[in-house]
Amino acid sequence: MQTTFWPILLGVFLAGYLALEGADFGAAMLLPVFGRHDQHSRDGVIRAIAPLFLGNEVWLVAAIGVVQGAFPGLDGTVLSRLYPVFVVLLVAWLTRDAGLWFRSHGGVEWRWPWDCTIAVASVLLAAGWGVVLANLALGTVTAANPALTGLAPSDQGFGLVPMLCGLLLAGFCALRGSLFLNRRLSEPAAERANLIARRLSLPVAGLTIITGAVLAFTDPPGRHWPLWLLGSLLVMAALATRSRPAGLPLTALAIAASVPLTALAGLPYLPTANAATLAALTPLVIAVLPIIVACQVGLWWLCRGPVESRSWSYF
Repeated sequence: MQTTFWPILLGVFLAGYLALEGADFGAAMLLPVFGRHDQHSRDGVIRAIAPLFLGNEVWLVAAIGVVQGAFPGLDGTVLSRLYPVFVVLLVAWLTRDAGLWFRSHGGVEWRWPWDCTIAVASVLLAAGWGVVLANLALGTVTAANPALTGLAPSDQGFGLVPMLCGLLLAGFCALRGSLFLNRRLSEPAAERANLIARRLSLPVAGLTIITGAVLAFTDPPGRHWPLWLLGSLLVMAALATRSRPAGLPLTALAIAASVPLTALAGLPYLPTANAATLAALTPLVIAVLPIIVACQVGLWWLCRGPVESRSWSYF
């Protein structure tokens, strides 16, 4: 029971982080789209994500805590094989958060470069997690010997398939972010965000199909059947963005589903801690998890409406 509970819990935390923070990633990616001289719209984007991004990062902190407590040695294995990816993720994370804090402490000319920096860092964050998930699905992270995965060295780490998956996750975050901004911004910025979503939907759906085709030539299709299921969900979610009511929940579902489906495709072996350690951690998790979920639900409920131009934000 314990060996099943903890991998599922880790997947829930990572899926929650990517699904919720994906909206922040995508919204921040669109900052330069509003133009250097439209500071009003760019400030609206920041006000839309400012109440949420720190709360969404709680899911990542919880996932790191689960790895440290329940899966000793896993972080060393993953970091040793994907350390360049995690270096990029760490630098991008710090840069994005620093940009959100620093941008407001200056005038128009000060905010524009910081907004561009936040956008680039957000792209790297989304793409970096896509690369990590791709390597997990291909088995290059958790296999005892990466050479036995059946992939050429060029397909591992920063290979073609992981890079395509990185671009794909970044594209879906942009879709989710544009739909999120459509609900959070006032006109005409909201309509511009909706137009961006419609224009991105077909390219992202096409990139999903291309990634699937490349994967089919890289590895036997039958081995990674969860990825074909994920691909179908991604295509439907991309096309659903052309209909706003269905687009936002479907893009969230598609991003969240990428965690369990890539994990299932890679069939990772996660050695858990001893039974005594897990028994001590279980009551703590049972007590804390409902609080995290309740706080997240309350936070998103409070931020469900459009951002007013007069709304105050430290960011």
